[in-house]
Amino acid sequence: MNEKISVLAVVPTLSLSSGGPTETVVGLCESLGKIGVLRDIMCIQSQKSLSKLPDVNYVKTHIHQYYGAKWMLKYYVPGFKKNLSYLVGNNKYNILHCHGIWTYPNHCACNGAIKSKIPLIISPHGMLMERALRIRSFRKFIAWRMYQSEDFRYAHAIHATSHSEAEDIIKLNLKIPIFVIGNGVNLPDNIKRANSTKPIRTALFLGRIHKIKNIESLILAWSKCNPKNWQLNIVGYDEQGLIPEFRNLVQKLGQNDFIKFHGPANETDKKRYFQESSLFILPSYSESFGNVVAEAMSYGLPIITTTGTPWKSIIDNNCGWFVEPDVGSLFTAIEEATKLPENNLLQMGDNGEKYIRTNFNWENISTKMIDVYKWMLGIGEKPNTIIS
Repeated sequence: MNEKISVLAVVPTLSLSSGGPTETVVGLCESLGKIGVLRDIMCIQSQKSLSKLPDVNYVKTHIHQYYGAKWMLKYYVPGFKKNLSYLVGNNKYNILHCHGIWTYPNHCACNGAIKSKIPLIISPHGMLMERALRIRSFRKFIAWRMYQSEDFRYAHAIHATSHSEAEDIIKLNLKIPIFVIGNGVNLPDNIKRANSTKPIRTALFLGRIHKIKNIESLILAWSKCNPKNWQLNIVGYDEQGLIPEFRNLVQKLGQNDFIKFHGPANETDKKRYFQESSLFILPSYSESFGNVVAEAMSYGLPIITTTGTPWKSIIDNNCGWFVEPDVGSLFTAIEEATKLPENNLLQMGDNGEKYIRTNFNWENISTKMIDVYKWMLGIGEKPNTIIS
């Protein structure tokens, strides 16, 4: 019955600097492409940034070059709307899956679904969460009035990646079905543990350098704890130009030898960072899913993360620490983790790795997504992932 489903995915960008959304969109598209459900993906690509594209053996990617002129609407590319309309008009798609909101490509996708009269799914990827809406709130208010509310009015369903994201969307009273399906993870073929004989062990933060990630609190908590024979690596793309400020703070705290900053990580770099680390920390104020937590767990790392993420299952499965996103709570978790015997940390890592392999492999995730597609097309029953 899968041959009756033909999906076009639209995403503003597959730039590696976008972090989790790029990983999850590519992973989902490849997984659906392997079974012939998703055929094409449209995106914008900047000449100034590296992108991660789906495997050409499974998905055809239609790329439009973005030159980043500051006077243009973000991700505006002349011809994108026309080309999308042509693609939809000349192919037998019966679902359009839009990843993200606010941007020009997202609006074009919604407009294309309306004109073609095909069902539209919107995956906001955390952009409708309460804390995310507070960022540049005036611009978003204007965008909502101008076009975004109309885009949602046509949507047939909204995809949330966690129940906490769904709860924030429900508060907006959009009166659209909401379904919850988490993101999948590309599971490593083999897990190479960090060398426990090294004199210095490593804790890792990996993600966008952004205020919502609460990195300043992590630095303050790490400095206060100052764990013996441990180092903290902070790895990621500096989206807001915060690194100079953080470097000054680290120097002021006398932590230059214990807190290190690194730039964006490609796939090879990420694998190396995970394999060389003994602990992973994500101190975010808010995450719709926090894909990097699942990635770290797939490499067998124990986790410290916060109640701003949806990872309460870390406690339920004894995979690490789930604490408030404040300096005191992070300090307590770091102190406990870095004083814990190695065998205990390894056991937590094993628990997490098994949990991820069972629940967040792409085969599992894509099967759930296909069930939603079938329901939308009237060829399947309502799945239990629909919550509203």
